[in-house]
Amino acid sequence: AQAAKRREADALLARARTAIQQRNYPLAEQLIEQAARVLPSHPDLATVRESLRTARDSAAKEEQLPRLAAQARQPLGVHNYEALQRQIDELAK
Repeated sequence: AQAAKRREADALLARARTAIQQRNYPLAEQLIEQAARVLPSHPDLATVRESLRTARDSAAKEEQLPRLAAQARQPLGVHNYEALQRQIDELAK
C-alpha cells in the first residue's frame, strides 16, 4: 500500500514539475497538494514546492521588467539622475 502511494505521489510530482516548466502554476500547485494528501512525508514535496515558489517569483519579476524599463527611461529624458538611480536599484532587485 505504501509503495503504491509513493508511486502515485511520484507521478503527481512529476506532473507538477512539468506544469512548472510550462508556467502553469495553478495546476502545479494543485498537483503538489494532491501529492501531499497522498503521501505527506514524500521527500520531494519541499523541493517541488520551492521550485514552484522560485518560478512564480521569477515570472513576476519578468512581468515587471518592461514597465520598470519604461519608467527608467523617463527620468533619463529629463536628466533626473536620482530618479534614474532609484529605477536601476529597483530593476536590480
